[in-house]
Amino acid sequence: MDVLHLFAASFLAWSVGLAGVAIALLIRQRGAGLAAAVAAGALLGLLGPDLELVDLYLSAAGWQAIDALTLLVVALSALACMVWWVIGRLVRAIVLRARQPAAP
Repeated sequence: MDVLHLFAASFLAWSVGLAGVAIALLIRQRGAGLAAAVAAGALLGLLGPDLELVDLYLSAAGWQAIDALTLLVVALSALACMVWWVIGRLVRAIVLRARQPAAP
């Protein structure tokens, strides 16, 4: 798989999208929200989008399964969650701007 397909798979995963948008709506500070989105994306990239790799990592030799491709998937998942965070911040800004009264 090439990098674009790996990014698209991470971007279209429901868990990554939900985490990025939820963090954008719940954490108001930009820096803390961005850091939380990157951390959540990296964790979801490590565990798999549907958390299917938890059993592998909990096994005796599970952490030996991490290789360069896994690290690339973790980085791309963090990037995808960051993009979802930006989308969530844009939606939040649009909603807050629409709720303001019109200027006289």
